[in-house]
Amino acid sequence: MYRLAFFISLILFSANTLACSCAEQPPSVHFSNASNVLNGRIMKLEILFDKDKRPYQKITLDNKSMLKGNYTKVIYSAMDGNACHGMSFSLGKEYVAFTDDSNWITGYCGGTQLIWDNFDFSEEFLKSIRALSPNKQINQDK
Repeated sequence: MYRLAFFISLILFSANTLACSCAEQPPSVHFSNASNVLNGRIMKLEILFDKDKRPYQKITLDNKSMLKGNYTKVIYSAMDGNACHGMSFSLGKEYVAFTDDSNWITGYCGGTQLIWDNFDFSEEFLKSIRALSPNKQINQDK
């Protein structure tokens, strides 16, 4: 009986430590909170380690459009198992990424998301972000 209770407690504790809860916000809030906003396809993924041997991703995009901030093709994401601080990316997939001044993504709670081909919600999200961009001349119609 004690083993079962311990096992259930362990599962619940683990789920809470890995979960990230954030209030749903409109794209305009994510856009205004980010230093840089990029739209592009992932061309290269590298796993690197900081001085404390914590893993992180170095992500290189084709960078279709720089929607806000300083031009870059390289962004970074924590790999701490907590979507509040980082997220996993897939090679060859298109994303809208919201980053801070150092080009670290702001996690799922910061608005970064995969753009799904032929899905209305993704196309609407991308359209709304592009409408906010001061960089109108480099935006591409989708």
